[in-house]
Amino acid sequence: MVVFDADAIGTATPTQIGDYAAMHLLGTPSRNTNFAAVSARSILSLFAESPDVAPASLTAFDRAYLEGAYATGPQGLRGSVTRAMLDAYQRECAEEPHDCQFLTTQAEDT
Repeated sequence: MVVFDADAIGTATPTQIGDYAAMHLLGTPSRNTNFAAVSARSILSLFAESPDVAPASLTAFDRAYLEGAYATGPQGLRGSVTRAMLDAYQRECAEEPHDCQFLTTQAEDT
């Protein structure tokens, strides 16, 4: 179940809310992500940023994350999920390069 605080929704669109909920329901991502430290854009940043700054819908990274998680199944090991996700991201980026970013932390960029 995903519960939203009506006061926190602000200007979030129905698409943003639905995609955010889908990521949490289907992918169970970490809730402690520091979005300032990663360069990949994700709908998961919807409430870490303002809805006006967050992506309008699932990004290539989000789709790859879900595809990687499901490609390995419930018994997948963390490394195999990561490899499957990166493979899916590479395929997404070949088709939609405008929606892709390098996956590095800002600390690695300096």
